[in-house]
Amino acid sequence: FNDVRFIAEGVKNSYPKVKKWFLERYPEIKDFLKAEREQEKENKEFLGFVKEALAEAVAEVRLSRKLASLPCCLTTEGGLTLEMEKYFQNMEGGSTLKAQRILELNAEHAAFLALEQAVTADPEKAKKYATLLYNQALLIAGLPLEDPSGYTDLVCELMK
Repeated sequence: FNDVRFIAEGVKNSYPKVKKWFLERYPEIKDFLKAEREQEKENKEFLGFVKEALAEAVAEVRLSRKLASLPCCLTTEGGLTLEMEKYFQNMEGGSTLKAQRILELNAEHAAFLALEQAVTADPEKAKKYATLLYNQALLIAGLPLEDPSGYTDLVCELMK
């Protein structure tokens, strides 16, 4: 499965003739890409809810194609990466440049399922889950939390 995922990601971003060649010879890649598109469509409303809950913190929320055991991660789009952002922040004077952040969620993780259920059962709690996952993604990426005490309060509140 991971090999198909890896190859499919490369095929998806390749030249049209290369893509066509692979898809003709390896139907499992075609099936994987089709299932991926269907999953994105099925979760469009849900991902929109999470994006809205996080407001300006992220440019986009999408399903991850690379996560296996973690619930979420941050990626970027555009010219500025997270590593570049950290580098500029550590320079003398501390730059305020921020990468265009994308929160990727692992649809196979229990945290995703809990968030998905909370969206319909308790939208306010779902917003808190979304914030929690975003803060976890910041920590995983090695970025500072915007409000560390707010994060610990949120964790404690959700543990009740």
